[in-house]
Amino acid sequence: MIKFHLLDHNFMNELFPFYVLFDKNMNVINHGNSINKIYPLEKNNAFEKYFLIKRPISLIPSFENIKKQRDSLFIIEFVNADLQLRGQM
Repeated sequence: MIKFHLLDHNFMNELFPFYVLFDKNMNVINHGNSINKIYPLEKNNAFEKYFLIKRPISLIPSFENIKKQRDSLFIIEFVNADLQLRGQM
């Protein structure tokens, strides 16, 4: 029988070492180990404390808006650093 590791940190980190997991209130609740090496994140802080959404253009950062665009390419930029992440949410 296959055991699923839904949102298990070790499993997510293996697949997506730069992942950022946030809750419906847009608070960071977990993140990959590799992302923490280039930009230290603290859990339970607001997503907007660390990131700006550059694409999709003019997207107001909310859980519902991101959910509606989940198949789109996202470009998020770190606040206070010249770094970007690209991918899907």
